Amino acid sequence: MVQIKEKIKTIFSIEPLCIFFLAFTLRIIAVSILTIEKWEYETIANNILSGNGFTFPHFGNAIYRSYCEPLYPFITAAVYFLTHHNVFILAIVQAVFSSIIPVIIYFISKKIFQENIAIISGVLAAIHPGLIVYTTKLHPLIFDSLLISATLLSSIVFFNKLNLRNAITLGILSGICSLTRPTILAFLSIGLIYIFIVKKQKISRAVFYSAIILIFSAIIFMPWTVRNYKVQGKFMLTRSNGPYVFWLGNNPHFSGS
Repeated sequence: MVQIKEKIKTIFSIEPLCIFFLAFTLRIIAVSILTIEKWEYETIANNILSGNGFTFPHFGNAIYRSYCEPLYPFITAAVYFLTHHNVFILAIVQAVFSSIIPVIIYFISKKIFQENIAIISGVLAAIHPGLIVYTTKLHPLIFDSLLISATLLSSIVFFNKLNLRNAITLGILSGICSLTRPTILAFLSIGLIYIFIVKKQKISRAVFYSAIILIFSAIIFMPWTVRNYKVQGKFMLTRSNGPYVFWLGNNPHFSGS
């Protein structure tokens, strides 16, 4: 109980609160003056709400049913459902989540360096132009950044104290992150190898914690993988358009959109 109170006190201390409100103010200004840009996720969210499921029509008759990771389209659909399709409120929601990112960066830096470096890091993330501008784009980048940062912070906490609770937390966060940016699983594998080597853990203990992290991560993302298998008839971790995106990125005649 004492530890929980200390953590709450730390989270709501003056430095992270100031960083959050600095970030939030800049993002609200951006939402107020910039045009809100819609992407494919808007179509998917609308199809979810209209009863057409997680679908994205593309190139005429083609209908993608696993076009992207599910987290952001479902968040978008949930906000639209609750607000009668209010795009501005969705941007405000994104501003809130985007403003948490610098706070997480602050705590990451504080655990690695010291207080003054943590403050500088948090402020730099708060005023980062890309994170500010992407608040106005209905795109999952904000949630990608948030969850990758949160997983990194959780990894550092686990590194500092290898116990079951921290392993479960890391597993859950990485699982949620997989539903928007599954490449986190590759980072996690390398990160765990690093942690166990540096901490000089026995193979049995390393396998135990790895299994716990993997199990709790899989509990989060595997239902979507099972859904994809039922829909597509073959294994597909999170999305179907990976090869298509690879082709776009290597096609000199495409702008990247």
